[in-house]
Amino acid sequence: MLQIRDGLLLEDPVLGKYCNTASPPPLQTTGPTAWIHFHSDFTVSDRGFHITYTTSPSDPGCGGTFTDSEGILISPNWPNDYAHNRQCFYLITLPPGEQVALNFTNMDLENHSDCSFDYVEVRDGRMETDLLIGKYCGSTLPAPIRSSSNSLWIRFKSDSSVSRAGFRAAYSIACGGILSGTGVFRSPYHPNPYPYNKVCEWVINQQEGYVVTLNFLSFDVEGGSCSFDFVEVRDGPSPSSTLLGKFCGDQIPPRLQSTQESMYIQFSTDSSVNNHGFEAAYDSAIEGCGDTLTSPSGTITSPGHPTNYPHGANCTWYISVLPGNLIRLVFDSFNLEYHANCNYDYLEVYDGTGTTGNKTGRYCGRSVPPSITSADNQMTLLFVTDSSLSGEGFSASYVSINASTDCGESFSSPTGTFTSPSYPNNYPNSRDCTYKIIVQLNMQIMLNFTSFELEGTPPFCSFDFVEIRDGGYETSPLIGKFCGSQRPPVVVSHSNRLWIRFHSDPSITSHGFIAHWDGTQTGCGGTLTTASGGLSSPNYPLPYHPNAECYWNIKTSQGSQVQLSFSSFHLESSSSCSYDYLAVHDGNSSSAPELARLCGTELPRPINSSSNQLYIKLRTDSSVNTGGFIAFYNTKCHNIIISHQHQGVIESLNFPNNYPDNSLCSWTVQASSGNTINYTFTAFQLEDTYNCHFDYIKLYNGPNEQAPLIGAFCGTTPPPANSTTGSALTLVFRTDSSIPMPGFQMAWYQNGCGGDVGGPSGSITSPGYPNKYPDNRECIWYITTTPGSSITLTIHEFDVEFHDDCNYDVLEVYGGPDLHAPRLARLCSTTSNPMQVSSTGNQITVRFKSDAYVSGRGFNASWIELQGGCGGPVTAPSGEIHSPLYPASYPNNVDCSWTIRVDTSHRVLLNFTDLDIENHSNCSFDYVTIHDGPNIFFPLLARVCGSSPPPSITSTQNTIYIRFRSDSSQNHRGFSIRFSEACGATIITDDNGGSISSPRYPAKYPPNQNCSWIIKAQEPFNHVTLSFTDFELEKINSNCSHDAVEILDGDNYQAPSIGGYGEYR
Repeated sequence: MLQIRDGLLLEDPVLGKYCNTASPPPLQTTGPTAWIHFHSDFTVSDRGFHITYTTSPSDPGCGGTFTDSEGILISPNWPNDYAHNRQCFYLITLPPGEQVALNFTNMDLENHSDCSFDYVEVRDGRMETDLLIGKYCGSTLPAPIRSSSNSLWIRFKSDSSVSRAGFRAAYSIACGGILSGTGVFRSPYHPNPYPYNKVCEWVINQQEGYVVTLNFLSFDVEGGSCSFDFVEVRDGPSPSSTLLGKFCGDQIPPRLQSTQESMYIQFSTDSSVNNHGFEAAYDSAIEGCGDTLTSPSGTITSPGHPTNYPHGANCTWYISVLPGNLIRLVFDSFNLEYHANCNYDYLEVYDGTGTTGNKTGRYCGRSVPPSITSADNQMTLLFVTDSSLSGEGFSASYVSINASTDCGESFSSPTGTFTSPSYPNNYPNSRDCTYKIIVQLNMQIMLNFTSFELEGTPPFCSFDFVEIRDGGYETSPLIGKFCGSQRPPVVVSHSNRLWIRFHSDPSITSHGFIAHWDGTQTGCGGTLTTASGGLSSPNYPLPYHPNAECYWNIKTSQGSQVQLSFSSFHLESSSSCSYDYLAVHDGNSSSAPELARLCGTELPRPINSSSNQLYIKLRTDSSVNTGGFIAFYNTKCHNIIISHQHQGVIESLNFPNNYPDNSLCSWTVQASSGNTINYTFTAFQLEDTYNCHFDYIKLYNGPNEQAPLIGAFCGTTPPPANSTTGSALTLVFRTDSSIPMPGFQMAWYQNGCGGDVGGPSGSITSPGYPNKYPDNRECIWYITTTPGSSITLTIHEFDVEFHDDCNYDVLEVYGGPDLHAPRLARLCSTTSNPMQVSSTGNQITVRFKSDAYVSGRGFNASWIELQGGCGGPVTAPSGEIHSPLYPASYPNNVDCSWTIRVDTSHRVLLNFTDLDIENHSNCSFDYVTIHDGPNIFFPLLARVCGSSPPPSITSTQNTIYIRFRSDSSQNHRGFSIRFSEACGATIITDDNGGSISSPRYPAKYPPNQNCSWIIKAQEPFNHVTLSFTDFELEKINSNCSHDAVEILDGDNYQAPSIGGYGEYR
């Protein structure tokens, strides 16, 4: 049976239903869609059907796609009567993030109780199957409609009888609305420019007894007298309520709070300038809870103190004293509901105005918080309670202190020196000094101690010490804590701020220190090696600097993994994160796999590495700058499974520095079946106690803690080197809350059959040969000879349990570097005749596996390296490579690889001059892969098969890797590739530097050249200095429009331009 409907839904009219051999007449739908349903039962079948279709234009004014910010929709022939049997589709689509407001101004359709004859149908989305908003007919105007996304789908349908004038509707960008609770709203199109001549009105209503708080997160509205474009905020629900403020320009307005449960906001634009608009967050607060305090001293108490505070409180206090002063907050009493993470009732303290600043702490329970000193002249307190238990709350007092006379100081000059109190005389007892260095945006600070002498012996700096943190606050990531007479290492900040604390106790004093700083280094980012830490965008929580490029390399202890999480994230949004973005790579460079590319305002999920390293890049352009991000990382060392490796190293957290308190780590090393694990501790220093109760290592002879215990170890005597009896080893490391030590380093490797072997010749045998091999054993050998050679493997004796499909015991040979290479042989039999397997490249992988039952003598095999084969290293400015036997057909099961290397200041250009390889949609059978670097671990540039040569391929550096692989079926002519040097390159440079030159230098360069060199410093926090020793280009005009050299400050074409140069320099 064949059924055809006039539309996509089951309720749409049936145009025809057919089930015989007569050809149906031509059919025409009333709209652009048809639904065709073919059904057959389980008995008789026949030849079926064949349908052809064409399209024909609809009536003018019947439907369409609308993408303007506003517009008009009308029925065909409106305001005259519409035609019979018409179906028109209208699709309104606005930019992502916006909503559609639709208002019907005229409605005159044939009436029916369920609108079955003539009707207008509106759906919330882009398709006929999206959620139905309403179906309308008659003369009653529908209520205004607002979409939940950026699209509305509308259908107008008329039947064969009555017709009327139809409908008219206007649509526009939806803005404004009734809000409550907590949330965020923004101007239309934000962060892109808002539309002209727009008026948006919001009313925020909170429950009785609560007021409205409003915080602008970003703000960019046409400036001046606020008579053109503006945002108006009123204390109440209507345009006539008391005015709280009228704002324009690019300065973020202050935090606003109503005196009642409603707030009115109007955003109005004119017909001229349009800027990026605004984004604002709203919340509620208990009426009479929280305040703005500007006096030099004062008291803050929780609501109702000293009686119990109310449930559901959300109170904010803003303290602002005169510039040049700091705020010291001291708690007199404190009693809040307790929770381990303070998730129920809590008090949070922030530096600056608002909760987007640096959080100095979250407090709950009965323990009185320590006194807190602000980093500047502003501080914010946030008090939040839930709906269950309550206590007496808290009482705190604050006082303004002179930042210049208090111990410590804030510095803003690009260079300078500071010392401990009384230096070079002994510093006094019981001092606590804070030094803050803040230099220009996009700069880094180098801190160097030229003299250092404090009480104490590292690493136990608990008496007198200097503490350095990477940022502007006492909660910024810790760089180190130093004491004694050994000078701290030179410190380079990751941003434009450093926080330094000097502390002395009541007893012994010494000469102290003198330190110099230099804040003239450009850049941001750096290398992080502690077990946990943090990083943030430059200038956070203020907007980051435009045209910035920052690189962080996180490298933690071997054997563990890294988890990166974000507590705040606000970068310019774009669909592909191409403007401002944060890229996270799974390794130690930008060539490692990209785990995430982030932008926008949504808080990213935690990101986990597969090893002990992450590489992070922040890139900003020259336009929108937002609040940036703050991120924290920690080392994941618990329940770590290490497999598919022959050897490795496991270290305690922070090794060789002291491990952290209260740690619990466990690693399981899993070898191949039948193999064992040898382990040796190359370093060992743990807290020493009787029976190892406090800090200890436990080793288990198996895959978990239920396996037999090898032993528990602590102190400074390392566990003896040993081997497991099985294929797994588990290591558990636990520390308590005191006496940290440097920890341990353990090296391990698989013991047994298999492994990495090489050389011009050699031999391998099954375990126990010539005796019977053991049960349940897996051995993998990786044989590698000289690049450009091939390998012949000869199996002299073979005695393995037989099965038709070799499902029991088996010997497999693969023609490449791993088990993913073409399988050359799969063997399971008994024979005394030698067998030979040959590779076409310089690598073979051999795998032997036995099951739990029948066993034989196994095998004895040898290999020999042969000259020739396919693949190998190629070092030349130009040349050709081709598939084996080209132009004759290449053989089956080929795995060849070439590494082409040209001069270090050039790139490699590839051109396929001939291509004839077995074709497949995904190139899964025979194929050529090309990688941007010296091996397969570098980025894939192309995967090629078939007979259509690809366009020219150019590497970004001076090496390129080509691999050709064929399977066991079809053979074709293969390929021929011509390579040559291309000007430009990606160069990683160290302190020794290097040189680049124009093509053919010192001879004249050829015409029509376009060369790009990317020069990167080897260390992320170093910089590149470029000096021209000779320069002569075509004489040009002032804008360098002929021959020119342009220098960009970054690693891509979107980086900011330093300058363009031509002629003689």
